Order: sequence, then structure tokens, then C-alpha cells
Amino acid sequence: MSRIRDWLKRNKQKSAAWPRNMAVLYLLFIIVPLFVTDTIVFVMLRNYNRSDRTYSYEKAAENMEYLFGTVLDNASSIVMNVLRNDEIDDFLEKDYDSNIDYYQNYRQVTNNKFLRALCSVNNASLEIYTDNPTIINGGGIYSIDRAGGSGWYKDYIESEQSTYVKFYYDKDSGPVTKPRRRLMVVKRMNYYPRDKYEKICRVLIDYGEFIRSMESVSSGESGFIADEEKICVFSDGNNNIYDDFVPLGELKRKTGYSKKFTYSGTDFTISIIDKPGSFTETMWQNRYLLLLMLAVNAVFPIFFARLTQTVQRGKLKEQEMDIARQQAELLALHSQINPHFLFNAL
Repeated sequence: MSRIRDWLKRNKQKSAAWPRNMAVLYLLFIIVPLFVTDTIVFVMLRNYNRSDRTYSYEKAAENMEYLFGTVLDNASSIVMNVLRNDEIDDFLEKDYDSNIDYYQNYRQVTNNKFLRALCSVNNASLEIYTDNPTIINGGGIYSIDRAGGSGWYKDYIESEQSTYVKFYYDKDSGPVTKPRRRLMVVKRMNYYPRDKYEKICRVLIDYGEFIRSMESVSSGESGFIADEEKICVFSDGNNNIYDDFVPLGELKRKTGYSKKFTYSGTDFTISIIDKPGSFTETMWQNRYLLLLMLAVNAVFPIFFARLTQTVQRGKLKEQEMDIARQQAELLALHSQINPHFLFNAL
């Protein structure tokens, strides 16, 4: 009887430990794997979203660089056509006897249809400055003395560059014209050793047309082109041609991608504003994958619970059979004990 009681006690302890063991198994083989898998998926989605944004930034910066380089190349082509034009060089080097003599030669030179078409196609205007004292200011040809007090001319001289690219805020355009933003390409015209006069060619690019083109190629990204001091142009429409440039140090937004761009010795930086990756936006973009994850997270525990329930039912049946067997053994023992008890009593 004592052995039977001990055996029943051991089975009772095993039966009580069964729920605890199942909880440990459920934690180790269901909760932990699902948590690890979901974490890996979310990290992958975040990294994919980040790499996708980086790729978009790079393409937008490349488009801006290509457009900027094309605009400057077009302006440089105008400068080179003027520089290598013998007729224009002879006109600027000639000493004129009178204003009428100068005007007649001026009409012949400015009738160059190819040069005018080149300027009109590229949305640019051409200005030539010379220290020839016999020329008359006007019609795109001016004395260097007129430009000597201008900020752009001082910057050009200080740069000591043969070809100079500059964004600047033009405050010296005159009392009638309102100050405005400009983009220019300047180059010396002393191409021939025989030249006796100093000559400078300046091409002014249409800044308004330039910013409209920049906004069209930015691929929906917010970016800007800056030199060492200021932001020259934004790609998201925040440009007012009559406002001064924004200093680079006043930029409040974080850049997500930047690259250097150098043209004729002048350095620029093309930057794309970082667009914070919204968690909800990332989730919406990957909603089908998340729905599949939710389905797995819902179905797998249910499947495990059904499996556990089946195992528990089998265990209960086994325990019921053990109890029935134990009861049968007890009855058999009772049947063996009773005659001996009666015999002893008698």
C-alpha cells in the first residue's frame, strides 16, 4: 500500500509540472522565434527604405549636376565663340576716329546672326568689357571702368582665374533696376599675343529659367546648390529672384546626401535635404508583407495550441487509464486482504 501511495504521488507531481513545461516550450519555440523573426523583418524593411532613399538622393543629385554642368557648358560655348571670333577681336582692338566710325563698325559686328542665335537658345545675355578708350558704352559693349566698382568684377580679379563662375546678388545694376540674383560665366579675351587692350567677356545666364529647369529635374527631392558661403539655388521652389541668397550657415534642415562639383576651378556642393523616413509610411509601403507576417503570427500559435491540446488530451487519457489500472490493482489487493483479515479475526 505504501508503494502504491508513493507511485500515485510521483504521477501527481508529474501531472502538475506538465503546464509549467508547456509554458517553457511555448516561450522558447513560439514567442522567441516569432519575436526574432519579426525584428529581423522590421530591420530589413528599415534598411531597404534607407537604401531606397539614398538611391533617390543620388539620382536627384546627379540630375542637378548634369543640368548645372549643361547650363555652364552652354555659357562657356558662347564665351569661346566670342573669344575665337577674329571679327570681334579686330573690332575691340581698333582705335576709332569718331563716334560715327565706331557706330558703323559696331553695327557690322553685332549683326552676327550665329552669335545672337546662340545667346537666345541658351537663355543668356552677352556683355563685353574693354579698356579701349575709343569705344562707346552701350549695346552689350562697355568700358572696364564701368565694371571696376562692381562686386562681381572685384571677385573675378581676386579669384585670379581665367574662367570664373559666380552666383551673386546684383546691387550695382542701377537705380531703376531692382537688385536680383544672377549667375555668370566670365573669361578674359586676350587670346592673341598682339592684343593691346584688356578685354573681358561675361555671359549672364537667365536665373529664372535656370531655377525652373532645376525644379523640373529634382525628381521630387528637396536639394540645393551652394558655394563656400551661400545657397545659390534650391530645387524645391524656395527661390525668389529678388531676395538675397541664404547664407549656408543658416540652413536648418539636415542634408541626406552631398557631392562636390567643380567647374573651371570653382567649387560647388550639390546637396539633397534628408527626408525623415516615416514609420507609418514604411509600413504602408510594405503592407502586404506585414499582413503575411500577421497571418503567420496569428496562425502559428493557434496551430501550436491545437497541437498542445491534442497532446494534453492524449496525456489525460493515459492518466485516466493509469488511474483505472491502479483502481483495479487496489480492488485486487482488497480482495486478497479481506479473507486473511477475516481468518485472523476468527
